[in-house]
Amino acid sequence: MEATVAFKNIDGKLKVIGTKENGQVNPTLISKTDAAYILTVINDDANTHMFYIDGINIHTKLLRAGENDIITIYSKTQGSYNYYDRLPSVGSQQENGTKAEPIGQFKVLKVAGNEW
Repeated sequence: MEATVAFKNIDGKLKVIGTKENGQVNPTLISKTDAAYILTVINDDANTHMFYIDGINIHTKLLRAGENDIITIYSKTQGSYNYYDRLPSVGSQQENGTKAEPIGQFKVLKVAGNEW
């Protein structure tokens, strides 16, 4: 599977917008076990960001405005994992010592047979 998402600032709040395969705001990204999920992350915001999936511990490189990165996610175990911006902006929850709110979820599902 392949998908593309972009960091964008909408009404003063950071959002992740699906641009390929899923046009939602802060979309739930869905993969299946034992399959590669290729995710392109674009930074369409003026601030620097890093896309991070907790529990799988995978992230993009540091993305400055206009940059993008491609990560390949491969999980043998089904589960739900939150994704975050690993580089919160000034005054955010992480800088104050508390955990940042997740932006969305990445789900890995076990699918029987060859049907998807």
